[in-house]
Formats: sequence, structure tokens, C-alpha cells
Amino acid sequence: MEIAKLYSIEKRTRDLDDDQRQEERSKHAAPQLEKVFELLGSREFRPASPMSKAQHYILKNRKALSLYIKDGRLPIDNNPAERAVRRVAIGRKNWLFLGSETGGETAATLMTLLGSCWANRINAFAYLEAVIRELPKREGKDLDDSLPPMWAKAHPEHILPEQ
Repeated sequence: MEIAKLYSIEKRTRDLDDDQRQEERSKHAAPQLEKVFELLGSREFRPASPMSKAQHYILKNRKALSLYIKDGRLPIDNNPAERAVRRVAIGRKNWLFLGSETGGETAATLMTLLGSCWANRINAFAYLEAVIRELPKREGKDLDDSLPPMWAKAHPEHILPEQ
């Protein structure tokens, strides 16, 4: 229940900029996180139980688990990273036989571009369609503005809402 309050604070700060989020976290989440650490420190669980292991992990990593309070850019947990890795884990069997080394490199490039689209909340289909149509006209010119984050700045209509 006490940890749920931290997530409730995060939900309220979702639409704030990084500095505002950090300020709200310092004001509201920091005292709540202290409560969580105090509560865990005062409880005893059966040795070697899953709760005991979780308690020791949290208390041992207290400093690292508190870093998000000081930086509004950091998420409260590692769920975004877990979601990104999940796509790779799910596709691993499908990519086992790509046909050739070149096929593997091509797949890796496309997955990197798609991953960047997902991370930046860009409509991946619109991005790929636009870039594939534009690339033949570029003739080797600087392509940095074709990378997803830069492309999104020029095409804000293709940024997806946060979920």
C-alpha cells in the first residue's frame, strides 16, 4: 500500500516537465519513500523467504532506488527498459535464421530504428514510410535529421499519446 502511494505520485506528475516532476518528487515522494524504507527496516520476515530476500535487496540498494527522486528524467522503476528488452526476447526465435549476415545486420538496423520510434512515441509506420520515400532523394547527404528523434521534431503530428 505504501509503495502504491509512490506510483500515485508518479501518475500525478506524468505531464510535468522534468524540473517540475523532480520538485514534486522531492516534496511528496521523498517522505513517502522514507516511510517505505522505515517500514521495511522495522519488519522481520522468515529467513530465506521471498519477502526477506526482497527486504534485504531494497535496503541494500536504498541509495540507488532513491535516485529517481533527485532527477525528474528518471522513471520510478525499470519497466521501460524491461519492455524494450521484452521485444527482443520474444523475437529471438524468429530471428534465429535470418538467412545471412547481411540479413542479420539489416534486421538489427530496422529493430534499432523501430526501438527508437517506440522509445520516442513515434508512429513507426508513418516514420518508416516517410523515410523510405525520402532516402532515394537524399543521395548520401547528411542523414541525421532522418533519425527518429530529429524526424519527430519536424513531424509532431506523428507523435503518439502517452499510455
